[in-house]
Amino acid sequence: MAVFANVVGGVVSKVAVAFASPGDGWELCGPDNPIPQVGSTYANGVYIPPKPKQISATQFLTRFPPGAIAAMTASPQNQALLIMCAASGSVDLTDPTVQGGINGLVPIVITQPQADAILDH
Repeated sequence: MAVFANVVGGVVSKVAVAFASPGDGWELCGPDNPIPQVGSTYANGVYIPPKPKQISATQFLTRFPPGAIAAMTASPQNQALLIMCAASGSVDLTDPTVQGGINGLVPIVITQPQADAILDH
């Protein structure tokens, strides 16, 4: 799996973890590049991360559409995401692991607009 970033107007609009590019406009983040975060600015090959945005695990889970949590429990990978969320007590919406995990649920569990709403900060 690899990390891909969608940069629009010098700002990272989406981050995804996938086996292949999600489509046009997605940049592969190689070993020489840090994992970018949504909201990071990008210039001259450097990502500058946004300020962290923490919400409680409960607030995070209530952002999921009906049925999505139940669908996630069918996959060990997705179960790990839920366990990490519950164990941490809070979720940083600017964390690339969180962003990549949520975008990795598209289109299997949620739609891209739903992923965008979950990560909206």
